[in-house]
Amino acid sequence: MVTSGNATPIIINDILYVNGWYNLGGPTQFDSIPDFNIMAAKYDANHDNLINTLTEIPYEIAAGKRPDLGLPIGDSLSSISRFARAWDSNKDGDLDEKEWIQMKKDFFSYYGSWGNCT
Repeated sequence: MVTSGNATPIIINDILYVNGWYNLGGPTQFDSIPDFNIMAAKYDANHDNLINTLTEIPYEIAAGKRPDLGLPIGDSLSSISRFARAWDSNKDGDLDEKEWIQMKKDFFSYYGSWGNCT
């Protein structure tokens, strides 16, 4: 409930009710994650068939976004480039196809049926 702090919690019949809102609470607030082959063909600058987590993932591919805020892109978007290093299993700074596929699976399992990550 990162961005909601404007409601007062109440207790009714020993049940606590809290109004909350989560950044990624709706289907329009995250992007699909492209397949590895699409990423490699489009963004693999050194043609090593790896995706560098710092330089070869466009910032605009969002793990979460809030375009409705009308803010500059850096203030309304969380890029997958910020999180991709977590799937770099050998810590070489690059994601191979297996690591990329795992990242997509993990994002999809988190976002469930709302996500368009596959």
